[in-house]
Amino acid sequence: MISYRKDIDGLRAFAVTLVLLFHIQAPLIHGGFIGVDIFFVISGFLITSVINNKIYDDNFTYRDFYLRRLKRIYPLLLTVITTTIVAGCFILLPKAFNSMLNSVGMTFLSISNIYFRNISSGYFADDTNMQILLHTWSLGIEEQFYLLWPPILLGFYKISKKYPPYYTAFIVTILAIVSEVAARESKVSSYYLIHARAFELLSGATLALFWKQLPISGKRINHLISGMALFIIFIMAFFLDKNSTFPGSNALIICLVTCLIIYTGKDEAQCGFVNTILTTKPIVFIGLISYSLYLWHWPIIAFTNYLHIEKTFLTQCAILMGTFCVSVASYYAVEQKFRYSKILTSKKSIIFLLLIPFVILSSFIAISSARQGFPHRFNKDVQAMINNINSEYYSPCKTDTCDLNYSDKLNGTLDYSDFLVIGDSHAHAMQGFINVLANDANKTGVVYYKNGTPLSFNNNAFEYYDGENRAIFRQKITNDIKNIKQAVDEFNGNTVIISNRYGLYLYGRNEPSSQSNIIVSEKYNDSIDIKSKDIDYKSSLIKSIHYITNAGKKVIILGPLPEFNSDLSRCDALQKATNTEQKCYEEASFIHKRLLPIENFLSDLPNKFEHVTYINFHEYFCNENVCKPSNDGIAFYQDSNHLNYLGSKYLGYLFLVKNNNFLRAEENE
Repeated sequence: MISYRKDIDGLRAFAVTLVLLFHIQAPLIHGGFIGVDIFFVISGFLITSVINNKIYDDNFTYRDFYLRRLKRIYPLLLTVITTTIVAGCFILLPKAFNSMLNSVGMTFLSISNIYFRNISSGYFADDTNMQILLHTWSLGIEEQFYLLWPPILLGFYKISKKYPPYYTAFIVTILAIVSEVAARESKVSSYYLIHARAFELLSGATLALFWKQLPISGKRINHLISGMALFIIFIMAFFLDKNSTFPGSNALIICLVTCLIIYTGKDEAQCGFVNTILTTKPIVFIGLISYSLYLWHWPIIAFTNYLHIEKTFLTQCAILMGTFCVSVASYYAVEQKFRYSKILTSKKSIIFLLLIPFVILSSFIAISSARQGFPHRFNKDVQAMINNINSEYYSPCKTDTCDLNYSDKLNGTLDYSDFLVIGDSHAHAMQGFINVLANDANKTGVVYYKNGTPLSFNNNAFEYYDGENRAIFRQKITNDIKNIKQAVDEFNGNTVIISNRYGLYLYGRNEPSSQSNIIVSEKYNDSIDIKSKDIDYKSSLIKSIHYITNAGKKVIILGPLPEFNSDLSRCDALQKATNTEQKCYEEASFIHKRLLPIENFLSDLPNKFEHVTYINFHEYFCNENVCKPSNDGIAFYQDSNHLNYLGSKYLGYLFLVKNNNFLRAEENE
């Protein structure tokens, strides 16, 4: 039996500190997410040690093992979940509130890692930093692992008493290779899912199974090994970042050096200097409360992200202090009380920690879903703004979005339409605008759009840099472009309207945490120069417009919309709902760096083609100083770069006040 080791709690402290510093965006700690990998190794080592000893003593039972897990994990988890739900009632708008409740259900079932893999574009992506329970993905990995590992280990011992350590080491090798391949094929899946993470817990498990066979090294050797291991962890914490291939081989290095630090503390009298440092009281105490620190820190950070609170030094300090205080309280009031409680028998634990919470949570989630996130928590002005934001995309005319003089004009066909709209998701988001103009001109149109698809009819290759299978995405985009081109060929009308997220294909995504880019290149290869994509896209767009005009059709180019650095769509509503000051704009100089070069390029295209018109939307969002995603309390946007339907429609009305209708203008030619 391995006795209690203070240095392992100290190692926990080091791991959780890396995670906290990374999440508050502390400078230099770009790879602080490796703290979770250190946790995985420690968990695999300690829990496998317990299982292994009980198997040797012939007193291992699944009932006892899972009861210990239940009492260790769920009391604090339920406390955090309950607190976040209460806080969410006051802070989160209905859509975000229901999204959080969905993650609550998945967290309770220990499958939140699968849930977040399915709803996000990556752990580091911009669409995850407001997911209140995002960090519970690691709990999902652990619980899934410990459902599988005990019966597997028992099976090994039934085969042979001597070889389980070697079987485990072999599996670690295979799974580490699987993880490396998976990380190169799909960053999103490999980060969240157990097939690419199991080797990390098994690394610790392998160390535990070999433990009795390992010799005790001398103090000097342990000093050297532990110092080298800590140095490697620091180097990786500094130099790994969101773009690194992970987990894979990088995570394997973290696992190996973590195992080395655990090993160098095998004999207290001969331990390395790193192990000695890790046994100091303040560090050990942080390790003792590390589970509380881990569970509390991210909801606090996610709520500040949701409220658009800037991460200044004072804010970072406040987050750390708040996390520390609530963690100390929950450690003594919740963790310790329940973990060692003799009152909670297995039957009572299942009833009070699983069944009753499950019934309450699932009922509340169902009611909230039916009530659309309880919008009546807020006053009527906020509710109206919420309805505006939630009108994400165009849909056939309904009473809440239309009036008696307004009808659906985008239900035409390629054979019988006055105009054709083509493009990507921005074309989809502009349908409210186009429908307003179509109603005014009494014209009928048809829309063909494909998300994430640049306009390119000259058979260019496309590389989708989001960590997913590149060949699949290349083929998908190529097929989507062929479908759009075919629609142009079959269209019998005389006007084609183009709307693209031009900045995405010229410069890549602007979201700071984005993991993806779409590249236009004359020739596909694995080492496309991302810096040259703007030249290829411009050439490709010009050739595509030339193709359309050569067919005798007029082209209307809808210019780019301001792309904000973060999602400010609900900023005004939040400001009113929470009575807090929000920065609901971005500096015009920042927006212009990306927007103006695109506008200059597109606005020059009418000079190159006789029947091309360019429409500029700059004045509706920006003045000399700032750019805003709203106007007169009406939110134009649904995220950082797409208009919502009502905002798009309102833009159409504003446009007609200042400009001639380019669809009606066709009548005069």
